[in-house]
Amino acid sequence: MPLLILYFFDPLSFSYTWKGRVMLVLFLWLAFVELFLAYEKLPRTFGRREAVTTLGSLLPPLLYAIGLSMLNFKSGIIELGKIVGVPYTQQDTWYLAISWPFSVEYLFFEAFLLTSVSVIYGVKCLKHFMVTSFFLATVGFFYTLDTFYPHGTLTALQMFVPSTASTVKAILSFMGYKVQAYTDSGGTMLYMLGQEEDFVVALFWPCAGIYSIILYSLTIILFLRNLRSPLKRKLSYVAIGAVGTYLTNVLRIVTICVIGSTSGQAAATVFHEYYSELYFIAWMVLYLLAIYGVERLFEHRRQATLSQHKNGGERALPPSLAMADSSLPNYNVKERWNQAQDH
Repeated sequence: MPLLILYFFDPLSFSYTWKGRVMLVLFLWLAFVELFLAYEKLPRTFGRREAVTTLGSLLPPLLYAIGLSMLNFKSGIIELGKIVGVPYTQQDTWYLAISWPFSVEYLFFEAFLLTSVSVIYGVKCLKHFMVTSFFLATVGFFYTLDTFYPHGTLTALQMFVPSTASTVKAILSFMGYKVQAYTDSGGTMLYMLGQEEDFVVALFWPCAGIYSIILYSLTIILFLRNLRSPLKRKLSYVAIGAVGTYLTNVLRIVTICVIGSTSGQAAATVFHEYYSELYFIAWMVLYLLAIYGVERLFEHRRQATLSQHKNGGERALPPSLAMADSSLPNYNVKERWNQAQDH
């Protein structure tokens, strides 16, 4: 309900994948998935007291959505940002007016999620919403980091950017583009010779793949948590997915550079703000479907093996041993074969 109110008054904010509300839609999807997975483990009793508690827990986010949309709560959040020291200048207020309110919003919904689950189901049931809560907390945390340390000033995370820039440069050079990359005190820059004009990309840690890797990690934990699969295979899925996530992010930056060099800065900005994160979402959906397909194949093989054992009572012998068994009655080949298979 709060998200519907926010969408009604500000639908454009749900189009932005970075410092927008697209991640709240993903949060809602994750919440439904975890609720579905944990449904059998949650308390079933729901009387008058639980109904009143549920309605009461809904009031804070409703008041927030109504106040933000109709009562100008945002100005109060901006003033709070000035008090806590959000960096801004008279010429550049984006981090104070846009980035800071969204950071507060994600952290607020995180607090609401933890409180409402604790009140409605009990503190012990928070473990069933672990991935959802970590997802919101991670998005809010990284948004807040980028708000207080804009333009890559957080050097601890910025140190991973040059390797990503080098990979992007290598791919663009292989495609025939003239591109240069260098790192200085202002960050890591990519210079491309465009058809109409040169195109410059400034890479900071949110664009370098760290943000995508964190979101990937949370999603894969949710997916593999209830998967009946050996630990070694699960670790293989995690490792392959991490590499794929990194390469998907590199492809996203390459696409931005190509669009910028051929169609200009405005087109690159539109792609970056509205569509670029769809690369990651599409990759995650396809990768999880691939894992599901592989696990189905393993399950079919396992069921076929169990069915064979059940129907035959014994393991089938290879043709050569079957002939040996029929020709040498005093030599118990079948028993030896079953023992070898058990070993």
